[in-house]
Amino acid sequence: MKKRLFALFLVLALAGGIVPLAALPASAAPAEDARLLDGATLVALGDSLTAMGSWCQTVAEELNMIGVNSGVGGDTSADALARFQRDVVNKNPDFVLIGLGTNDFIREGQGNTKPRVSLEQFRANLQTMIDGVKALDAVPILITAPYVRDNAYPPVSNYENVGGLNPALDAYIEVVRDLAKENKIGLIDIHKLCDNYALSEFLIADGVHLADLGNRVYADAIEEYLTANFRSDPDAPRVERPVAPDVEEGYWTKDFISFKAEDWIILKEGTVVITEEADGSISFANTTGLWPEAHYSPSLDKTIAVPVKNSYLTIDFVSEASMNMVLYLNGCTPTVAYDQNYVNLLPLIKAADPSLKTEDVGDLSPGQTVYCTLKLSDIIPGSMIREDGTVLLSGLKLYVVGTAGKKVTFREMSVTCPDPATLPQDPVYEDTVSLLPEAESRITVNQGNIDYTVNEDGSLTIARGQEGDLAWPSIYIDVNKQADLSDSPYLHMDFTCARGCANGFLYYTVDDGTERSVQLSQLGNGTVNDFTSDQHLYINLAEKLGITGTITVTRVLLSVYGNPGDALTWNTLAIAKMVKEAQPAPPSEPDDPSEDPNESTEEPSEDPAEESSGESAGEPAETSTDASTSEPTASIEPGEETSFPVGAIIGIVAGVVVVAAAVICTVLLRKKQKKG
Repeated sequence: MKKRLFALFLVLALAGGIVPLAALPASAAPAEDARLLDGATLVALGDSLTAMGSWCQTVAEELNMIGVNSGVGGDTSADALARFQRDVVNKNPDFVLIGLGTNDFIREGQGNTKPRVSLEQFRANLQTMIDGVKALDAVPILITAPYVRDNAYPPVSNYENVGGLNPALDAYIEVVRDLAKENKIGLIDIHKLCDNYALSEFLIADGVHLADLGNRVYADAIEEYLTANFRSDPDAPRVERPVAPDVEEGYWTKDFISFKAEDWIILKEGTVVITEEADGSISFANTTGLWPEAHYSPSLDKTIAVPVKNSYLTIDFVSEASMNMVLYLNGCTPTVAYDQNYVNLLPLIKAADPSLKTEDVGDLSPGQTVYCTLKLSDIIPGSMIREDGTVLLSGLKLYVVGTAGKKVTFREMSVTCPDPATLPQDPVYEDTVSLLPEAESRITVNQGNIDYTVNEDGSLTIARGQEGDLAWPSIYIDVNKQADLSDSPYLHMDFTCARGCANGFLYYTVDDGTERSVQLSQLGNGTVNDFTSDQHLYINLAEKLGITGTITVTRVLLSVYGNPGDALTWNTLAIAKMVKEAQPAPPSEPDDPSEDPNESTEEPSEDPAEESSGESAGEPAETSTDASTSEPTASIEPGEETSFPVGAIIGIVAGVVVVAAAVICTVLLRKKQKKG
């Protein structure tokens, strides 16, 4: 044992105290007094490589730890240091992973050769964080950033004086490595690991953020380091993870956002002022005149689960300033958005109320009041609806833009769930005109390197080619088919998109022969946002185009965005008609179908005076008789509600009168007897 410890000491000494990527001998084991991983809190402090990465969650789940993703997209080391108290200290960490630098070295603006954060300041910021983690009696671990694509941060001419984009980043990587040596703390050298992989596989198409492979490499490297240096207990209780709630039964309305200022996150302190107004509303005002953000991110167990069909979102606010907002779904939040489930709300609000005015950049113009009700089925893309037909509403990002001090005041932002018993049955559609090619001869490449195959079942698979830098390769399909939108007004889109994003255009002519076009994503989700996963949609094309007659679909453009090899399969692209409309929900039945719900279940009275006789004071009641049942019936106007048969009511009144008459007669008789 002593020889092993001596060997370990020698290795550490030669390496300057670093233990890169758990580079210990396979036979080495953590010290008996090493910290326990099970149940420990692991905080990941970083930029978008952390916020948009799944690796923190993966490590926490696989090592039975409590994972806290404290990444914020776009953060420099200075930004992360400014929120250190909130996002690290207040989380009571046992281990803190620090991964920064990708935004520090960026040189913004044409001809600018100065980085956002200088090397000296970057070093000082990281050192302050390391000292802060140690002061918490927690373990600091540094992470180097991966390479970036050579043209990821234009203009590339800004980096010529240092040899290019990645050489500029390398200088910051060396600072991270030096600090790990100087402080004798752990280092996860992702930058070095990138040498083992193709960058196009490690990163997504933007050349900066992690693809699935990158996330897995991060997780494996971190787990290797932690398990080599710290203890695990197979008998330790499993960490309980937050669980998304189920849909509550019945009809209900809930506030989606919180009207308490403490429940909102301001990324950069002092840039937004949040005020709880006396009338119960909540207002947001920026102090900078720029683009500050306010985030509402409830924990997973406090999200709202709601069925998409027939549910709706109600929004009521007054905007003195320009503003914009994004709705996050299915556990995705404004700061932790690694699964990309979000929807830009403003274009959808604008579509619901075309009278609203927007700026050139898409923000809502100031000085307007917004009140609208949005059906979730109209605003939630099909790919974001869960298998049970529900969606989780899990966050909101709010931008308050323009004049400092001007408010955006929310009076309501709620979601309403219908009674499941009232949900209609789905309509049934039938494809009439297929827009997919019958043979590859009808396909031509529009641009880029793209592979395509017409499959035996008639579906079409397209994939980004393995070579070429163009991120959006596309093909044209020669269609030249007529479609009568008065008879078949729907566009049926169905594709599977395991990796990458999809979009395209539909080209058509009407009477004058002029070719027009419409983007598929705008038809499908109302925005130019690309489709990022599977879709199965029926879209009222006639309504979207404002055409009720015949069109000629001349051609279709289909494109795929992503890494080389990313593919999607179009199962259906067709004009369709509805052959069965949505049906109202069937009426609810009584618990025992054999029982008449209107029939009284009370036992008959033994007192003849209380029996319903249909007569009052000896006079016959005015009733009609149904010959088929010989039961007295009463006429009820349409729309009038009754929960008790009218004949029974008349009988009860008659019975009461009879009893009252008998009582009166008895009293008078007794008085007469007393007088006698």
